[in-house]
Amino acid sequence: MVGNQWNVDRQAQDVPVVEVLVRIDSSGKLTSVEIADPSMRSNAAARAAVRAVYVTFDQWPVPQGGWPDDTFRLVFDPSQMF
Repeated sequence: MVGNQWNVDRQAQDVPVVEVLVRIDSSGKLTSVEIADPSMRSNAAARAAVRAVYVTFDQWPVPQGGWPDDTFRLVFDPSQMF
């Protein structure tokens, strides 16, 4: 679902694996998304991954029993997405 919104050049040979940190509140409301590796903040694929999270979810579905943590990591791996 989120990966479908990751708009990067599929022909590019240098699309890296991108990890983003997602923070939500107790109701599942998205509070922030940031690139896990600060050195990748200027990378277009990393910025596209952050946009993909914001475009896909404003409110994350809360599992029964709630979220175990308010922060989790999403991995965007081009070898698994294209």
